[in-house]
Amino acid sequence: MTPTIRYVRWKILLVALALLAVDAVRANHYILPCDDDCVGRWIPAADLNYSRTFHTATLLPDGTVLVAGGEGELPTGTAERYDPATNTWHFAGSLAEPRAAHTASLLQDGRVLVVGGRGQTGFLSSAELYDPASDTWSHAASMSVPRVYHTATLLPDGRVLVAGGGGGGDDSAEIYDPASNTWARAAYMALARFGHVAALLPDGDVLVAGGWFGFPPRPPDAEIYNPFGNSWYSAGKLSTELTRIGFFSATLLPSGAVLVAGGGDIVDYTLSDVSLYDLQSNTWGAAASLKEARSGHTATLLSGGKVLIVGGGGDTDFPTSTELYDPTGDTWSDAGDLATARCFHTATLLRDGSVLVVGGINSDGVLASSEVFSVVATRSTKNAGPRRGRDRAAHDEPGRIPPR
Repeated sequence: MTPTIRYVRWKILLVALALLAVDAVRANHYILPCDDDCVGRWIPAADLNYSRTFHTATLLPDGTVLVAGGEGELPTGTAERYDPATNTWHFAGSLAEPRAAHTASLLQDGRVLVVGGRGQTGFLSSAELYDPASDTWSHAASMSVPRVYHTATLLPDGRVLVAGGGGGGDDSAEIYDPASNTWARAAYMALARFGHVAALLPDGDVLVAGGWFGFPPRPPDAEIYNPFGNSWYSAGKLSTELTRIGFFSATLLPSGAVLVAGGGDIVDYTLSDVSLYDLQSNTWGAAASLKEARSGHTATLLSGGKVLIVGGGGDTDFPTSTELYDPTGDTWSDAGDLATARCFHTATLLRDGSVLVVGGINSDGVLASSEVFSVVATRSTKNAGPRRGRDRAAHDEPGRIPPR
């Protein structure tokens, strides 16, 4: 069957209905090789060994990217690693359990914690740990309930907050401690939600916004978790008259504001509106709208505070367009077209400042393709001054995908 936007949404809706029945109820900064003298170009990268969507992608300490799980026809337990130096993929150790729509968190010791998701026979409460040094997975303690379309946020003290999710997560949250390999119950959220977003704020609190609450959809409330007091407090309503259900993006800007863009209600419409959360006033305000409505896209913070929005699904098609948001002028600009339209993919910041986009789904089916957003100079930068901490040798690393 050839997937369409509505097919993908209805597939997700069926999962949502099943969830309701079962429930019964870093920011990352990198430095570009130049500043205003740079443009971005999309460059094809090597294909994955396995087509996948609803997977995770994690930048490892050695600069390679771990892609784990996801699904083609069914959730998979396969994993693979991308080496930017050679533009190659190779299989990594396999997960103990096939899973899709899970989360992956890079721990402070370099291991990767994978949590929950959708398995081949149901929703998962299990967790696994990946050790890049040995290329092996090991069992971690299981959560108290299964969760899918939840969020996982690395806290400043190295623990991981997992919040919401369908399958049993509802309004609950719990915290994983890697030192003891244990989970502890956290305070309950005010609302049950899945398909929401989460962002670690500069003060160490965690903002959770939007998500699916049930039938009928409720207003797009947000709340904040304080790990020191183990408590949640209201962060108001997103500045939109529409009900932002899920599959939108949240990006922490250098100013401390959080940019929430796009999304939709799974079935009837896709949004182009954008909201900004201000921590100091604990309020939401409207920002300039996306040039194209989209959901299931990715958002990546670039040097200087611009945000790269990639792919996603529209109301009737899968756009190839990408956009850049400039918070200083509250403006959007074109960032070029993808070689392949994609939705529910991943985007990962590489150490040289490029962005690796992997997998996803479009009208042709589940994808194995990858491509790189590479920043190149438009004129000589020999007098542009220091590169502000960026290692020139890393930019000239042999085997790096060259700009075309």
